[in-house]
Formats: sequence, C-alpha cells, structure tokens
Amino acid sequence: MTALPTPERIMELALTTTPSEASVATPSPAARKKCDVLLLISSAAAAGYERRRRAVRRTYLTALREQQLQGTVEYRFLLGEPPTAEEGAALDAEQAEFGDLLRVCVPESYETIFAKVVAAWRWAVATHDFAFWMHADDDSYVRLDLLLGWVRSPAASPQEGVYAGYLWDGSDGRRTKPLRDPAQKSYMPVEQWPHDSYPPFASGCGHLIACDLVGKLVELSPSMSFFRGGVFDVAIGTRPARPARLFLHQLHRPFRPAKPQRRRRMLSPRIVGIYLARLAASGAVANLRLVHIEGVRPYRPLPLFRRETLVQHYMQPEEFRQFHERAVAAAAEADGGAGPGGGAAAPESEQRIAAVYDLFVQAKVLRR
Repeated sequence: MTALPTPERIMELALTTTPSEASVATPSPAARKKCDVLLLISSAAAAGYERRRRAVRRTYLTALREQQLQGTVEYRFLLGEPPTAEEGAALDAEQAEFGDLLRVCVPESYETIFAKVVAAWRWAVATHDFAFWMHADDDSYVRLDLLLGWVRSPAASPQEGVYAGYLWDGSDGRRTKPLRDPAQKSYMPVEQWPHDSYPPFASGCGHLIACDLVGKLVELSPSMSFFRGGVFDVAIGTRPARPARLFLHQLHRPFRPAKPQRRRRMLSPRIVGIYLARLAASGAVANLRLVHIEGVRPYRPLPLFRRETLVQHYMQPEEFRQFHERAVAAAAEADGGAGPGGGAAAPESEQRIAAVYDLFVQAKVLRR
C-alpha cells in the first residue's frame, strides 16, 4: 500500500487544490446553484463502494427526478484521489456515465476523511447557494421526503447557526467518550484530544450544517490541524451557553498531531464538533444551535424499517431496495392523509418486535 503524504501535506491539498468538478472555473456568487440541501455522500474508490453508490442511485436518489423535488436537493458522492490507475480509470468511466462524483485532491483513505470534508466545504460554498449542507455515508438510506419536511419545519427555523442530526450531547443516554485503544475503529490518541469527553457532536451517518456555519468553517480551515480517520463529526458543536465554562480551556489549546506510530482512525464527526465549539467559544458564531433529530438512526433497530426514520445507517446494498419500497409506500400513504411519516400500520409481527426492542431501548440496554 502506498504511504500517505505527511499530515501537513494532506491538509495543504485540502486547502489549496480544486476538486475535479470545479477545475475549469469557480462560478461567480450569482452563478452558484441554489438548493435547499446540498448532500455530500461519503464514498471511496475501491470496487465494493461502487456497488454502494449504485444502490443509492437506484433507490432514494430516484426521488430527485420527481418534479416537486427538482431544485430542492443537490448531491454528490465525495471521493478522494484513488491509489491506483485502474481505480482512477473506473471512476472516470463512472463520472462520464452519471456525472455525480466530487473527487477532491486528497489521497483516498479512511484516515483522510476529515481532509476530504474540508475540501468539500470549500467546493460547496464556491459553487452552491444552499440552506443546509448535509453529510451522509454511502451505507445510509436518506428519506428525502422526511428530510425536506424537517428542513421546512419550525425545528429548522431560523436556519442560521443550526447544526442538526443524532446528537451525542449527554442527553437521554446519548453519551460517548474518547476511546483510547489503538485497535478500535474510533481510536482517539491522547496527544490529539486529552480530555475525558467531547463537545456535543452529531453522528456522521447523516447530519446537517447551516450555510452560515459552513462558511465560518471554511474561514477557519487554514488553521485546522490534520486528524486521521473518520472523526470529523465531533469537531462541530458545543452549546453556545456552555463553552465559556466547560470547554473554553479545551478549545483554545492547539491540536497536536499524534506521534507517527499512532496517527490513525481519527473520528471525523467529533472533529467537526470540536471546531464548531471553538467558533462558539471565540465569539465567531453567536447563535450556534444544536438540534437533535430523532429520526436519524446511527444503529440498526428491530425491525429495520421504521416509518419515522429519516436516516438509517449500516445498510447493506442488497437491503436498500426493500427499504426503499417501504419508504415510498409510507410516503404515498402519508400524502393521502395518514399523517407525517405515517401510513398504514406495520404488520402485527413487526409491531410486537418493535415493542420489545423499544422496551430495551427505554431501559438503556440497547441504543436506539
């Protein structure tokens, strides 16, 4: 496997190079494409990920062909530079067919996800006039009807300063702490984050950031440190009332890259929370507002399909079609007057399974 560039070089690439789609010219502000949600779906160059992208295109993204959704959601699959010429050629062919890949000039690796997101933020503010930037994984199913319903709901208004998703904020059992075992996927080295807790952050499986916050993050990006791996979600958010006491001493300390042997698997969502917390603590963001979305599911429930689910994580490609068929039916029934996200009741067997599962969740034996 080809060795990654130095952390400094990776962030330099994220901050100074232009994604392939925008390589000809950066549009003027007046020419930016307008949409309610700009959805970036994290993916990768390896062959198995093409199967995931195909499943997404054939299911929930088909809704974008409907006239009532046109212009409301724009999307791209976010990828880095592939490690081999063969993978690069395959991506070129895929882009020629679908035109929906955003390839940023950052080496493709699990450990460079945060740098890829920084590059995607820069591209987003340069090319689109959006209300919300959204990140989702390519193994997440996103119900676009419920997404747009949320965007237009009182929970999302006013839009300025909103950071929303499944919040790890300490409420209702939603707690997480830095994992110190290097063998764990979400390993966080003490050198990079020495504290026993994170600022509140939204799960990376599906979260939204208001346009004004993305602009602030882009302004802050030249001072951002390299974090390895998929922890970009943490860096985004702490409550504006809390940083002065609880987090101010943490946020003004410089982030230090881990020692070479421990540079790995940094949790991108957590990094986003950290940087939004820094913005709030410094006064650069006066109205940061964290919103928990109950319909975002970072875990697999029983049964898997729930009518109120806005984002379902950990989906296998072969599961997308059946889940999509049920989501379409639920949306059609809701349009017929059955209520938001509703429709006819689930089969009795599923209702019994759901009732038992929900009891375990309420008892804190399982996470929702």
